[in-house]
Amino acid sequence: MTVYSATTGIRADPATVLRVLLDPSAVPEWNPAITRVATLETEVRPGVAYGVTVRSLLRGTLTYAPRHSNLLVEYELRAPGAVEKGRWLLHGAENGTTEVEHTFEHGGFLLARMSSAFERVASWRLERLKSFAEASAAAR
Repeated sequence: MTVYSATTGIRADPATVLRVLLDPSAVPEWNPAITRVATLETEVRPGVAYGVTVRSLLRGTLTYAPRHSNLLVEYELRAPGAVEKGRWLLHGAENGTTEVEHTFEHGGFLLARMSSAFERVASWRLERLKSFAEASAAAR
């Protein structure tokens, strides 16, 4: 499996970034792969398989792993022929910003055939997460 990874700094504290990452209903607003999540819940329940639509085509599930750390969010996204396992690792900085590393890997026949298309995906997700989290921090 190929592992994809990127890191960026976000002008928001770790708690704000975590609120965004752990709000399943908001995922389509910052993750370009997920176009719909079948929940109104704003706080994730680990182990619950949330129904999602991927790229307006595939139906699948998004499941968050139990939390072992306040600075790590792990998830699994499943759809026919596709499995993505990923994580978001946060590092708080003294200046009120948060360094976020996003890493994921793919499995399944569908994603294996498209591997070169995912080289920049971690960066794109981080760019959108950054915009969304910074706007959320500014609104507080």
